[in-house]
Amino acid sequence: MSSPHNIAPAQMRISLLVFSGVAAGMALTWATDPEFLDLWALTLLLLAIGGIPLCLELSAKTFDIMNLRNAFVLTYLLEYAVWTAYILTTGTTQFFIADPRTLHDTFALALVYANLGLLCFHIGYYVPGSILKRASRLSGSWDRKAVNGVSLCLAIVGILAFVLLMRDLGGISAYISEWGHQRAIALRGKTSFAFASTNFLALSSCLLYVVAIRGQSRRHLGFAIITLLILTLAGLIIGYRNMVALPAMQLLVIHHYLRRPLTPNVTTVSLAVFLILCSNLYAWLRATPSFTSRPDLGAISDSIQDAAFWKNSLPLLLNRFHGIECLVIVIEKTSGNVPFELGIKSLTEIVTAPVPRIVWPDKPAPQGVRFSETFFFQSEPRIFSQSGGIAPGWLGEAYWNFHVAGVLFGSLFAGAVCKTLYRFFVFNRGNASVLLLYSACVPICVWLVEAPTLAIGILVLTWLPMLAVLIAVRGKVHAGARTSAAGSLCARY
Repeated sequence: MSSPHNIAPAQMRISLLVFSGVAAGMALTWATDPEFLDLWALTLLLLAIGGIPLCLELSAKTFDIMNLRNAFVLTYLLEYAVWTAYILTTGTTQFFIADPRTLHDTFALALVYANLGLLCFHIGYYVPGSILKRASRLSGSWDRKAVNGVSLCLAIVGILAFVLLMRDLGGISAYISEWGHQRAIALRGKTSFAFASTNFLALSSCLLYVVAIRGQSRRHLGFAIITLLILTLAGLIIGYRNMVALPAMQLLVIHHYLRRPLTPNVTTVSLAVFLILCSNLYAWLRATPSFTSRPDLGAISDSIQDAAFWKNSLPLLLNRFHGIECLVIVIEKTSGNVPFELGIKSLTEIVTAPVPRIVWPDKPAPQGVRFSETFFFQSEPRIFSQSGGIAPGWLGEAYWNFHVAGVLFGSLFAGAVCKTLYRFFVFNRGNASVLLLYSACVPICVWLVEAPTLAIGILVLTWLPMLAVLIAVRGKVHAGARTSAAGSLCARY
């Protein structure tokens, strides 16, 4: 990893360019909206704190888009900087009680904490020292016949879990006809089936894709694509985009390190825009009664031609990144009569994550439901009744548990963990088993900024079957050490 004290002239120019942009933005906001000058200044400062290290690495050609640090920072900026800029520009908030016009001082304090949290994350990431050790107990050699058998079993179990879930909920047609209620309310207590269906299918697809690339097998590539398509269909019917997005990101990580590295270019950006539009279209259709009552291609075509869809595309993308509003609400209400949790309930949820609710009906409510009940039930019952839980965001949960200390030390610890896991992966980058485990960390790191406790619980539930599968497919003959150009890029860290 390059030292921050040894910055080349080109990197200095990039830094000055970013600072100049921030200064120009502050001058513009002073002229256009003096009422929120402090909020704009803090937002632009947050963008600079997050963006400058990434710009320096881009200029030095050491930027690895699948670095856990980048996944965390980019999502963090969406949650706490980009959404704030959108609120200040449009005056639109996700939750009316977090309006900067009525809670200006609290909003400013939340942005201060957001800046301090990101600074602490960078300190934790860049402080020298991490564990570099060979993964001697994780064999990078897989038995191809074992992979074939295990992948088939995983796919069958995943499909069976989906079929049982839909049968229990009255069938696919009945489920889709009341999509909003079903995914928010009726699915509670049955999420183990939903997660099992997509998780096992994702693991099967990832195993097949690794073998397809390393063994240059078109047959395995075909099965990997078929499994991914089944997974996508199941996840979209269940109604949660994350159930499709997370496995897709795992496959992108594998593709990035084994076949072709993803770089910020026209092709990558165009693909990202296309996927975002598809995600927005899905969210739009899911909320359209005419489509849920009778899904067909005509409704999809009508939505694409609807001017309202294009007008609301940006809000559809950004309104899920409402971390700054949740932090504002937590600061405001914990200063009143809402007590701090001290991490006890979050830890309990993580430890009990492997226990399905069908086995333990009285299992404590998940963190998102508790957050909704505590902070939104009385002030915004509409939101509480229409959602299965509201994600508190990284800083919202950290503050709710340990006040300012949670924001500072939690972010510091997160930075150190991201660096350690990434460097461990780099040190073992030729090991397929380590790559498979790391592929789950990247999407979870994105989710961590949105819903920390849930993300850690999902990582536990993802890693447990992964480790069991890696033991089952362990072989004596190495399948080859093919890596993409990202392998040599990693060596610079």
